[in-house]
Amino acid sequence: MVLNRAIVEARRWMEAQLLLSRNRKSQPAPSIQPPCLDTHECFVDAAWASDGCSGMGWLFRNGSKKILSQNSANHKFVGSALIAETLAVKFAMLDAQSAGFHKLKVFSDCKVLISLLNTGNSNVDLRSLLHDIRDLSVSFTTISFQFVPRLENVLADSLAKSALSSVIRSSSNGG
Repeated sequence: MVLNRAIVEARRWMEAQLLLSRNRKSQPAPSIQPPCLDTHECFVDAAWASDGCSGMGWLFRNGSKKILSQNSANHKFVGSALIAETLAVKFAMLDAQSAGFHKLKVFSDCKVLISLLNTGNSNVDLRSLLHDIRDLSVSFTTISFQFVPRLENVLADSLAKSALSSVIRSSSNGG
């Protein structure tokens, strides 16, 4: 009795496998989407020191992942690392706008900032900067803000740290 039931179940399983393989063969292969060559990727980062000095770095890549340009800036009297990250996004977007980019993906390793940008929420310290970024966003036909792990943002991080280092040196030299 148990043996007969096992044989019946085994046959059902084999028939089901045959049906599954027939269905898989009749379905078209999934199409692979080519990279969107007219979308530019922007990787942004900031470095901040407790004395209020900050450095920001960003770079642009095309759809083929080729680096098109990179830039950096520094600022004194920045209240927090989060404000520095937000300034970096704003400066990068201004740079993208002046370069004539229309489709932009902005990548940052700052989860809090990406969340604020994607949800439309605000923060007292960032209210005016977030407003500026949202105003700038309308100048792009498409724009997205995405989190990227720190290890995938090392070039922007290096640009930001270099910019911070230069502002700290100029401050210590009386500039």
